[in-house]
Amino acid sequence: MRLAVSSFLFGYSLLLLGLTTNSGRNEAFFSYSNTPIRVLLDKGQQEIRVQSVLNHLFIKEPGATKWSEFPKNSIVRLSRSRKQLRVNNITFKSSAIYLRGGNQHTDPIQYGKNFYRGALKITLNQDGLLMTNIIPIEEYLFGMIAGEMSPQWNLEALKAQVVAARTYAMYMVNHPRHPLYDLEKGTADQVYPGAGSESEQIRTAVETTRGQFITKNQKPIKTYYHSRCGGSTEPAHQVWNKTEKNSPTSVPCPYCQKFPYTWKTKVKISNLISLLKLPVEKHETFKIALLNRTSTGRVKELSIETDASKHLINSESLRHLLGYAQVKSTRFEVNVDDDEVSFEGVGSGHGVGMCQWGAQFLAKQGKTYKQILAHYYPNFQLHQPNSSP
Repeated sequence: MRLAVSSFLFGYSLLLLGLTTNSGRNEAFFSYSNTPIRVLLDKGQQEIRVQSVLNHLFIKEPGATKWSEFPKNSIVRLSRSRKQLRVNNITFKSSAIYLRGGNQHTDPIQYGKNFYRGALKITLNQDGLLMTNIIPIEEYLFGMIAGEMSPQWNLEALKAQVVAARTYAMYMVNHPRHPLYDLEKGTADQVYPGAGSESEQIRTAVETTRGQFITKNQKPIKTYYHSRCGGSTEPAHQVWNKTEKNSPTSVPCPYCQKFPYTWKTKVKISNLISLLKLPVEKHETFKIALLNRTSTGRVKELSIETDASKHLINSESLRHLLGYAQVKSTRFEVNVDDDEVSFEGVGSGHGVGMCQWGAQFLAKQGKTYKQILAHYYPNFQLHQPNSSP
């Protein structure tokens, strides 16, 4: 069954009723039909400097109904006992506080070089200060999409990206990474630059697909996506060697087959041995072998052998170790030349779910976002609010 429009009554209200953890989500938005999500921005800090772009910051403790005005430039620190929070010279009784940039939750607040709407929650824990951005999902998408896809791309490709990103966010609300946050702002989940990356094109893509998400058995799925698949996409279990419920099957990608993206990188053998923490002796031999591949040609596991030891590692772990910018995909070959290992491959990213360059290609060919999603997420349904049977 291809991706189809479902008519079941399932929406954000169900998510609000069925959250596995709700720490801080509704404290910032007591009554809101647009599900708030908690995005981890930073952790382990001893001091956090924030700034309103307006005249004042607004701060409140959990359980309070009123927001108090603070100077537009404020510093949140640990108390001397490390058991309380201090903002400027004021100590708070609670172990958490909420901050926003103005009277309205849409007023931006600055942290570092980025701006955020919604509220910032700063929580005192054993590692120091942990900060999340609590923001309604649709407004999160306004500031998130540019972190994953160019706002200048075809509108239909952007709409497909919005639906995929919204679905991923909704899945993480029901499967949070941590009791204090649902997902992270970086590549571990979805890259989130904040309000400074909003654009009219992105707003259009969000508004015209508002409330739409991909489902299986009336629940949002974990919608992976990536840059360039290299010719065909890959099921999640083939990449991460673990069971992934509702993982998309492998599908061909017309763009990557027609316009393959190739890359090459070299790594010093000594650096690789050091990163793997292998025992090393002078003048020892070094061997690296690709042990097995998936049906689409991606490497699943490698063997790295020296005189002193033999080490097995899966390809995604190796990418993480060497850096995703270095080893851009797991569809590669290896060669050893003197003191270096050469990796030469095709594609960019893990290869699971929607290929973003493939989506852009299909959009340019006249495909709608629904057709793009149907191609990369077959056998799933598209929920649309107020859809008729």
